[in-house]
Amino acid sequence: MFPLNIRAGATVRGRVSCKQGSQITTVQLGAYLAAPDSGVSAPGRITPYGVSTSATGGTNVTPSGTANTKGSWAQLTAATTAPIHALMVLVQGSTTNQSMVDYLVDIGVGGSGSETVIIPDHSVMIDTNEIAWPYTPEFYPLSLSIPAGVRLAARCASRSNTLTTPIEVAVYGFTY
Repeated sequence: MFPLNIRAGATVRGRVSCKQGSQITTVQLGAYLAAPDSGVSAPGRITPYGVSTSATGGTNVTPSGTANTKGSWAQLTAATTAPIHALMVLVQGSTTNQSMVDYLVDIGVGGSGSETVIIPDHSVMIDTNEIAWPYTPEFYPLSLSIPAGVRLAARCASRSNTLTTPIEVAVYGFTY
C-alpha cells in the first residue's frame, strides 16, 4: 500500500513481472481515495532503491550462516536521489528452492564499514513458495529525513538456522 498524494485527473499506471516463469503472479489494485486528515500530509514522490528491473528482483542480501547474527551489508544505492521522509521495506526469496525461514533485516545509511541502522530487525518469513509474510509493518515513517546523496544498505540474519541463501531486498523512499 502506497500512501501517495496524487493530483486530481492524474493517470496511475503500474507494472508487474514475475521472476519465475512457472509461478503464478496475482496482483490486486485498490485505492483509498480521500484527502488526508487535517494536519497530515501525504508523500508526493516514491523512489525505488535496490530494485533490479532486468532481473525482476531486489538486491541480494546474505545471512551470516549463524542464527540471529547479521551478515555483511549489501548496498542498495550509492547515493539517494531525493530526500527520504519514510521508507517501505520489501523482501522476497531469491531461489526456487527457498526454505521456510524467518529473517531479520536491517536498513542502514552511511559509507561502507560505517553504516548506521535506521530500521532495525524488519521481521519477515519467507515460505517454500517464495511468499514473504512480514511480521512488522512494511512502511516506516522516519523521525529524521535522509538527505539526497546518502548511501543505503541492507543486511539480514536468519532467526532459526545456519542458512546462507540470500534474500532480495528493495526499499521505496517517500518524499513529502
